[in-house]
Formats: sequence, structure tokens, C-alpha cells
Amino acid sequence: MHRLTLLTFIVLLGTSLNACRSGDRLPDPSSKTYRDAVVAFYTGLAALQVGVEVMAEEQLLRVTALVPQEPAAWANLGLLALRRTAFDLAAERLHKARTLAPKSSQIQVLSGLLESLQGRPEAAQAYLQRAIALEPHHLKALYALAQLIEQQGGEHNATEVQRLLMQLRQLQSDNLVVLLELARVAAKRGDMPMLQDSLTHLASKATAWSPAAQEQLRSVQTVSAEANPNRTAQQVMILKNVLGRETAYRQSRDAIQAPVGQEGEVIPHFLRLPSPHTSPAAPDHTLSFAAAQLTAGGEQWTWINAIALDGEGPPAVIMAHGHEVRIMDGAVLRFPGGPEALPPGQNGIVGLDFNADFKMDLAFAGAGGLVLLRQDNAGAFTDVTAHLALPEAVTGAPYTGVWTADIDLEGDLDLVLGTLEGQPLILRNNGDGTFTELRLFDRVAELHAFAWGDVDADGVPDAVLLDATGTVHVYANQRGGQFQAHALPHGLGKVLAMAIADVNSDSVLDLVCLQADGTIQRLSHAAEGTAWRLEKIAQWPDFPRGIAVATPRLLVADVDNNGSLDLIASLPAGGRVWLSDARGDFQPLAKPLPGHMLAVADLTGDGKLDLLGLSETGQPLQLVNQGTKDYSWLTLRLRAVPVPGDGRINTFAVGGEVDIRAGLLFQKQPIMGPILHFGLGEHRAADVARIIWPNGDVQAEFELQSNQVVVARQRLRSCCKNRSAPHRRAC
Repeated sequence: MHRLTLLTFIVLLGTSLNACRSGDRLPDPSSKTYRDAVVAFYTGLAALQVGVEVMAEEQLLRVTALVPQEPAAWANLGLLALRRTAFDLAAERLHKARTLAPKSSQIQVLSGLLESLQGRPEAAQAYLQRAIALEPHHLKALYALAQLIEQQGGEHNATEVQRLLMQLRQLQSDNLVVLLELARVAAKRGDMPMLQDSLTHLASKATAWSPAAQEQLRSVQTVSAEANPNRTAQQVMILKNVLGRETAYRQSRDAIQAPVGQEGEVIPHFLRLPSPHTSPAAPDHTLSFAAAQLTAGGEQWTWINAIALDGEGPPAVIMAHGHEVRIMDGAVLRFPGGPEALPPGQNGIVGLDFNADFKMDLAFAGAGGLVLLRQDNAGAFTDVTAHLALPEAVTGAPYTGVWTADIDLEGDLDLVLGTLEGQPLILRNNGDGTFTELRLFDRVAELHAFAWGDVDADGVPDAVLLDATGTVHVYANQRGGQFQAHALPHGLGKVLAMAIADVNSDSVLDLVCLQADGTIQRLSHAAEGTAWRLEKIAQWPDFPRGIAVATPRLLVADVDNNGSLDLIASLPAGGRVWLSDARGDFQPLAKPLPGHMLAVADLTGDGKLDLLGLSETGQPLQLVNQGTKDYSWLTLRLRAVPVPGDGRINTFAVGGEVDIRAGLLFQKQPIMGPILHFGLGEHRAADVARIIWPNGDVQAEFELQSNQVVVARQRLRSCCKNRSAPHRRAC
């Protein structure tokens, strides 16, 4: 019998008394009880996700004391007990959750897992079947049921297993684990047409596999032609073992099966209580920016940005024109502008740590080709273009821009290059200082803008591209370097600039687009990838006609620190700012911006985001934030652990996400570089900052005081298990 702690007993006693007082009434979302329940639930949820079991139990029990009618808290407490193998306590808590939410497929799956762990397959099967009836697309329930039924043996069960695997394949046609399992089961049953069909699909994915995996696939194909079911099934199992080392296989497995030691999925939201709406402070409508001229030797510049060169110091101001790149108070470098010294485009320079040494390297792309510069000690740079193992036809070709992303999710940053003709060129980082050419986005010609973030909310970053015609293309990441084009609404129209951000705080990244008529639209994913929502969120009045694609700049950041993201859009002649309010509406600042604002960063170190751009005469221009509200802020600097093998991620976690909660305030941002800035409004601390690293691992930082810079280093999952309150700030 599980021995309850004194804390548990007191909380459960409070739960009982609270339930007697309140009956079945749920607290009003404006009440303190609701706000306290939100803080406790999401703090406990983050603690459960990262293995801080003491904190998880404390916080989730507090939810049940505040709102005993909320089944998600009971279910997550049941999962915690299940992982501790306290099966009697898990059964008690899950029974309470099922009673409160009988139509929750998630709770049914947890109940099935509990029965399976206790050696009761028939009861487990019944729960899983109930879960699938409630949610036919529940991938992990389908796969768990197939495994459970196969363990029971028999031809009838084998037929049912194959049917379930076929259902999974319809939902995830490119999942390597599903295809392999389907091939194995079909071989055992002697279903040769199904076997051959599965092998054909596997062969279509094999070009990205290792030579050993490709060789084993050929062995499976040879044996399958002999119509020997048992031997074929054995060969498929060998292929499965070989593929187990491939990134694409691991990602496919994670989509349908929880990792060992993390069995059961948390329920990440309320099931009866209304979901919380973010509650930022009032926008600072008196916000203004003071122009400060930067010393630049009187030259005329066409490009400027702020890049954190080492992940620790303040961002460096970098300027460029057709033949030179100058780091303020630092190195002077050559830009490949070609014989005519054509200036870099808006995206002609990018910072990336391509060799995982925590120093930001630089890539230049222009009319004269590609240049890659490795940052050495003391801010010096070495041109390593000649050592990339690329032909002159690649390094010397003209380009419209350069961007960075971990395209194949293998833990190092690749380069995306816009070409003047044809589809973009991908330079895949081989991890040894060399790169390999790839072509992945065949529907895009003359790339002018690129963004990298998880816009379809499936756990991996996607590619968003803008071509010369102003057409936006979204390619869903199928893992393993494979992408599938999404159909987008026709109402989107011609787009001149874009950005990725969660502008409505619903925890799903949106695509924010500035259209040719000055309308700013929010394009958001919906309905499990089959539909998109399009919503107008702002309008630039008197927007000039005839503006070319990629001439405007569109930035998204919390410039007034009220806790919600704002919009900044600019042209060479000037720009506008729209501040977000508590309703999620955007209101323009009365005073327009001077100059072409191309970057947003805290350049003065005061916790307020400044703007950086160029005047109409090409002079560097810094707009210093003169916010009048005493709003709080938090800056995170992310650093990955440089470990080899599975789970490796790029040093500054580009492609991941961070979300923070402070009371009812919620904000999520994609990781695009070493520094993330969050406004906290009137909150003096963040209850929890949750980091989703690019490999899917979750890390949490608890009880973060405001107005500070926090260095968040990647931690191995096991390091925080059972950590108690006085020692649990970061896990």
C-alpha cells in the first residue's frame, strides 16, 4: 500500500472539504481560485514532463484541492503514480479522472497502460479500444493496441494487428516503424501483396539511409522474392535493428510510441475548466523611440543587423554594402557583391554556429557567390569557403539570400540559399566542415525569404518560403530530410514580408504576413493539418503601391514588455509599430518610425528592445526604446550540450521553442538565435519557462525572478528526477 505523506493527506483532506463546499461548480475564470489553479497546474505539468516528481505531486495535488472537479490533474497524478509503480494509487486517481471525464481518450489510454503493466491484457485492450473509438487518430493508442494483441498470438489476432497497422499507415504514410512492422506482419501471414507494397514504400525512403541500411533492404527484397515468410520476417527484423540507428527511424518511433521510462503521456490542458486566456498588461501607448546615430565612418550602407557573436555578450552591430561587411568596433570582411559590387539583399548575411564551438560564424550570399567565415578567437574570422568540398559552380553562383536551419534534424545547422533561377539550394552540414548539395523545395523558384518553425504543431520545425512572385510555400517536415507541401488559402494574396510567431498566444506558431496592400494577416494551422485559418490583424494605412517582394521588413517582438508580442513593419522611407493588448488586438502607435528598421534587440542592456536600421541616406540608425511603463522582462540564453550520437542538437537550439507562464500570462517564441527576450508586464517573476529543444526534449526553469538574464544550459533528463523544492530551480 502506498504511504501518503503528510502533505498529501492534508491536500486530499482539503480536496474533500472543498468539494463539499463547492459541489460541482467550477470557479469563475476571473477568480483567484482559477488563477491559482492555472499556476499550479502548468507548473506541475512542467515538473512532471521533466521528472521533478516532488514538485509535480505538490502542484497537481494543489490543483485537486482548489478544483477537485478537474480530471486532468487527477489523470496526471495517476500517471505520476504509475511511473513510480504505485499501481493502487494510480488506479484510484485514474478512476477519479475517468469518472469526471468518461469521454477522454487520453485518460482511457493511461488506464490501459496501467492494466498492461499489471499483467491484465484483456482489461488493457478494452481501455485502448475505447480510446480509439473516442479518438480514431490516436497514434500511440493504435500502436499500443497492435502490440498488445500481437502478444496474444493466433492467426485471428495477426489479422487484427495488420488491420491496425494499416490504419496507422493511412495516418502516417511515411512512418518507417509502421512500414517495417507492416512488412514483418504481412510476411508472417504470407500476405505477399501487402509485403511487396510495404517494401516498395520503404525503398522510396531509402535514399537517405546509411549504406548498411540500404544493403539490408536489398537483402529483404531478395528473400521476399523466394516466398519464404518466416525468413523474410527475420530479415525485416534485421533491417529494423540496422535502421534503429537512423534519425528518421527514431523520429518515426517517437511519433507512435513513448520513450522507454516515459511511458504514458501527460494531459497538457484542462478537460473541464476553461483553458486560460493570456493576460498581458495594458500596452504602453506612450512608448517612443529616440534616434541615435551610430558611428560608421560616413559610408553609405545597405544592410544592418545585430547578431550575438558568442552567445554571451551583447549583440554586435554589423553593417554591409556591396563589397564590405563591418562589425562595429571589430573586423572588416569582404562581401561577395560580384564585379559590380551589388549590395546584399535583406537576407544576404546570416549568423550560424556551423562547427558547434559556441562562437557565431557568418555566411554571406550575394551576386558574387557564397562565403563562409569561421569565427576564431578574439573575434577574428577565417574564410573557409575553399574547404567546404563544394564545386566552384556552387560557391561562385549568384544568390538572393542565405538562411540557416537544421534541415535534417541531425544536430548541426545547414544553409538554405536562394538562387536567381530554379529551386533553392540546400547545403547539408556533414559535421566535418564540409557540406553536401540538396534540392528539397521543388515548387519554389527564386527564394526571397525563409523561416523555420513548427507551424503545424507536430513537434518538428517546418520550412516556410517566400518566392519572387510573393507566393508563400509551407513545407511540412516529415523528418529525415523529407518535406511535404501544404495547400494554403487563396485569400492570402501577394506577400511582401513574413515572420513566424505565436501572436495570439494559443501555443501554436502562426505565420504573420505583410501583403501588397499593407494588410497584415495571421495564418494559423488548424484541423490536424488539413486546414488553415486566415485572419487580418493589422493594416498599414497609405501603404505605397508597387513595393517589391522582400523590400519591407516585418518583425515580431514585445517592444513594450507588457507580455504580448507586437508588430514592427518598415520600408526604406519609414515604418510603423502596432502594440498588442489584452484582447489580442493590435493598435498602431501614433508616431511612425523613421528609416528602414531591420532588426530588434536590446542594444543598451536595460531590458527594453531597441530598433536598428538605416536612415534614408544609408546611415546606421539606432532607435532607443523610451518606454514609460515599469514593466518587467526576462532574457534567456540557451546553450545545448555538445554530446555526440542520438539526440544531438545545434549549440543554440535553433528550431526549438520556449514558452513562459507568469500567473495567467503566457507567451511562446520560436528559437531563432542565442537570445530570447520576454516581457512579463507587471509580474515580478515567471512561474515556469519551458524549453522544447529541437530534438523534442523538454526542460523547465522554475521561479525565475524578473529583470535578469538567465543562461539555460541543456540538462540530461535524469539529472532532476525527484529533486525537491529548495534545489529545483532548473531542470
